Amino acid sequence: YDFHKWFGNADIQSDSFVGVNEFSWFALSSKRVTSLANVYQLDIGDVLQMDFNKDGSKDHSMIVTYRSPQGAPYVTYHSTNTYNRSVASLVASYPNAAYYAYRT
Repeated sequence: YDFHKWFGNADIQSDSFVGVNEFSWFALSSKRVTSLANVYQLDIGDVLQMDFNKDGSKDHSMIVTYRSPQGAPYVTYHSTNTYNRSVASLVASYPNAAYYAYRT
């Protein structure tokens, strides 16, 4: 239950492995990521997190898996098995959400 540790296997996972907030706490405190000022700066392998209702608790994590020739980032996520959705489309669908972009 310590977000400073990160591990997972078939039997047990750390909170930082399965929790959205705990992952960001672990990644930032361990200096494995840096925050980006803008979601459009994301590159392949970076992490995008969302807080749908801006209550201060992040709700969802996504990985950048593609950048268009024009430089637009695209994310992939598992909750609805989505592959290469444009960040612009995501922001348009959830204009009132808070977004957290991390360089890995």
